[in-house]
Amino acid sequence: MALLVDIINYQMKAIAVAHEMEELQRAVEAADMLLDVYRWKNFPTEAQHGKAPTAIGAVLTLVHLRLAQICHVLRDEADPETIGANHNEANTLEAGVVLKPWSSRRRQQHAKEELKRVQAEIKAARSR
Repeated sequence: MALLVDIINYQMKAIAVAHEMEELQRAVEAADMLLDVYRWKNFPTEAQHGKAPTAIGAVLTLVHLRLAQICHVLRDEADPETIGANHNEANTLEAGVVLKPWSSRRRQQHAKEELKRVQAEIKAARSR
């Protein structure tokens, strides 16, 4: 839940991809730990044991969606601002891959490209 709060409250700065990957690694490790507890039936209550598969699935779904969004950013299909959060903020001396938000000019260019793409889809759909 803290990850979601960080994402919602974040004001964009540079993003350290390594920090983001570490956070996702911790989420996968948490799902793995939940799976171990589930396998060994070590939850304090039967109700918690019953909820474990759904919780594991939810964590992995969030990881999957976050990785998909990161892929969009790395392909330059989305502004890095869409993945910015407190947990992945780069400091000024950050080593490795650091992403910066798009300029207003790049945002405008992307919007125009998206508009052209959608217009082409509409045109193709009408001609069918």
